[in-house]
Amino acid sequence: VIAKRELKNAIEALEPAALFNVIVFSSDVSYWLDGGVSDSKTASREEAKEFIDRLGAGGGTNIFGALRAAFDDPDVDTIYFLSDGEPSTGDVIDPGEIRERVRLWNEHRGGKIHTVSVGGTFDILDWLAEDSGGESVRFP
Repeated sequence: VIAKRELKNAIEALEPAALFNVIVFSSDVSYWLDGGVSDSKTASREEAKEFIDRLGAGGGTNIFGALRAAFDDPDVDTIYFLSDGEPSTGDVIDPGEIRERVRLWNEHRGGKIHTVSVGGTFDILDWLAEDSGGESVRFP
């Protein structure tokens, strides 16, 4: 419930001309919009929030896969990353290795990663925000 609320708040806070997509992850990674982004006009925001409302919890926590999917888009300059767990599935589950890979992906891009930890303290999320100049927020 907290993660959904915070994600919807982030969408509402976007600049009017911002382009965005929502990438969700558990054991797998999927997209609100396959292969694209939407502008943040009201209709698109409402559609994204409806998509978020339909999401359910389950499976593992594929942090690496979700971040790789976000960085696959060469135009991404800001990521809002919400998680309720440590990496537990995917191609890479070691938090230190994920941190290093993301640092390399972002080295010349200079994008910011803002993170939200829900239900715990997850060092990987703090590191991602710190390394990129983003903010990290925790909800108990």
